[in-house]
Amino acid sequence: SDAPSISSYPTIEQSSTPSKSDHPSLQPSDAPSISFQPSRSLAPSIPPLKKGLIFGQQHQEASAEHFSDSVSWFYNYKQDMYGDWQGKWADENNIEFVPMISHPWLLVPGTNVKLCYFEDFYHLTPVCTTQDVIDTLNNSVAARTVRPRYLLGFNEQYNHRPPKGRDMSPTQAAHYWGKYVQPGAIAAGLELVSPSSNQGDNAIIWFADFLKSCYDKRDDEINYCDIELITKIAIHNYDCRESYWEETYNGKNSLFYKLMGEELGTYSGKMDWMDYLHARPLWVTETNCYWEQFYEGVPHSDSKKQCLRISGQLPVTHGAGSLSKMESSDKIERYAWWATWNKQPKPSYLTYFDGGLTPIGKAYLNPGDPSVDCEYTGKKVMADTAKLTGVARLGTCPTTGTMMAQWIGLEGSAGTFTVEVPKAGNYAVNTSYIAAAKGLDMNVRVNDGKDKIFNFLVSGRWCFEGNTHPDGNGEPTVVAMELQGFKEGTNTIHLSQGTTSQVPVIEWIAVVPKEGIV
Repeated sequence: SDAPSISSYPTIEQSSTPSKSDHPSLQPSDAPSISFQPSRSLAPSIPPLKKGLIFGQQHQEASAEHFSDSVSWFYNYKQDMYGDWQGKWADENNIEFVPMISHPWLLVPGTNVKLCYFEDFYHLTPVCTTQDVIDTLNNSVAARTVRPRYLLGFNEQYNHRPPKGRDMSPTQAAHYWGKYVQPGAIAAGLELVSPSSNQGDNAIIWFADFLKSCYDKRDDEINYCDIELITKIAIHNYDCRESYWEETYNGKNSLFYKLMGEELGTYSGKMDWMDYLHARPLWVTETNCYWEQFYEGVPHSDSKKQCLRISGQLPVTHGAGSLSKMESSDKIERYAWWATWNKQPKPSYLTYFDGGLTPIGKAYLNPGDPSVDCEYTGKKVMADTAKLTGVARLGTCPTTGTMMAQWIGLEGSAGTFTVEVPKAGNYAVNTSYIAAAKGLDMNVRVNDGKDKIFNFLVSGRWCFEGNTHPDGNGEPTVVAMELQGFKEGTNTIHLSQGTTSQVPVIEWIAVVPKEGIV
């Protein structure tokens, strides 16, 4: 491992394994109350803000500033901050940071580098002690002006289960919960939020088995695990239909509780598993529309389509949208959109890399508001104005009635779009395309700069005249290419073949205007 040794962090002391008798501070009776208190000083008649943000290492402060008045909390999958700005922004705006132990390890402060690993996790070293976790969380809490009150648990351990994957088994997770997560939270005065789950078969089985394993360890003298100390249940679900959230999570007879009840039954003679679940509010710690109905053959939705769904502009299929339902639901206490921004080229972010709002970001400020403008900004440069060379050609997409550039990159062909920008710098460039196969890419170059490989996510079926696909023609989707090296005035964006033999077809591109620059 390239993580530094524990000895290089003098604030972390070694300790013995916690037990009930040796450490009275670890007794369940000393745990924080499960009552929810808003993180802001709000009048009693005003409910606490449910909305939160998810940050990563690459985020800029400009992305966060849009939401300073509309969110009450944020997290970043780690125990402390990336850089100085996250904590400064949170403290200045009275916003609560929620630390997280997402996997069986701790991270070096301010980085993604592993500090230490939980014992026996694939025999990786150095090995964390319980005191390492306690000190890490205490240091995180002490650094904040707005005191953290919760600790998020493990992240999506049901996707790559052993023996093929390296996620934790439910039994292993319960052991680590009792040895590391639970005593760390108690010592730091933090309430526990469960490992994430959802309504899917793998997630339901994993989470139910985790609760069973933890319950089995309730009377262990060493590393006991107490399910009662988990006061919230974390949910990850990617669907924006209002009806879906009503049917799946909003009520005692909704699908999530029904499936959990079937898995838990009366395990170990416990007759009140359902009461246990219903007593704990839900935190939707990841959501967007990206995976909505994807496994039913529906393509991923771009930013405009997701904006329309969560702003209530598609009432027939989506009602007022998922976020509006979360706001009104008594079961859901907090939610956060994945993600504010991420370097992966996906159409699901609240902002572009420079902090400008995407269509989704506009809707996230006003969920359920049909007046939100979901259109892409910037002048669209259509494919029929591009300079095409070699075998590249134009073809009509019957779905849209527009011309699309085909075969760019094949046999050395290329396509060049000419755009104007008011100021030199880096810009997001929304690109409307179709890619019917997975993993397609292109080389993209601004002016005389270096070629950069850009990966295009699969969008659905091809669209061209004479298409004989039994389901007919597909339609374009839009994703932002984050490009560097623009000069003031006229610029060229050059597209050519990347590493794949097939290439996407391009309908238009549009440089996203920077806020405050005309």
